[in-house]
Amino acid sequence: MVQLYNPNIVGKQILLDAKDINPKKLKLIENIQPLMDKLIKQFNLNVVQKSEHQFEKDGEPYGCTMVYLLAESNLTIHTFVDDGKITLDLFTCNLGIMFEKLKMIICDYFEINQLCVTSYHFTRGD
Repeated sequence: MVQLYNPNIVGKQILLDAKDINPKKLKLIENIQPLMDKLIKQFNLNVVQKSEHQFEKDGEPYGCTMVYLLAESNLTIHTFVDDGKITLDLFTCNLGIMFEKLKMIICDYFEINQLCVTSYHFTRGD
């Protein structure tokens, strides 16, 4: 897709949903942290602040939410253990970030088939 210059565009938003993930990989923040670190490094994102929450079920870790405030905007991930799913949202003023590359990183990290990933990308601010 060729992005034509539009002075009103302020950023790009990528929404990604992935399923058929091994639920064991989704339970702990420690399992998700390396993925988020990889995305931050791969796309040269600058973390301003980070917040995370470890959910519990029956007194055991059971899923997480992580939110990164970026100099470029924000990155979030939510895990759904019972469903074997994640939802990820990246909004950035860096229009050069390609959703296909993000999709490939997610698929590789969770060892899932690309057919189980739905992603949307669009520009914002127009």
